[in-house]
Amino acid sequence: MVSLADFQGFDGEAKVVVDDRFDYRETRYQARGRINGKGHCVVFTLTETGIRLISFRRAREKEMRRYE
Repeated sequence: MVSLADFQGFDGEAKVVVDDRFDYRETRYQARGRINGKGHCVVFTLTETGIRLISFRRAREKEMRRYE
């Protein structure tokens, strides 16, 4: 299990895409990258004061291949 509070960053460069699947009433982004060799996904939005993290989870390898 992963916790949003535990997110410290990816091992290398992440692939970032706009998450436009729904109308969230804000622009959301999905970042996919590897942590200790395992795929992870972070969803976030930009605010006036910085970045607001929305979710952090393990990503399936199929997802990782699609975005790498």
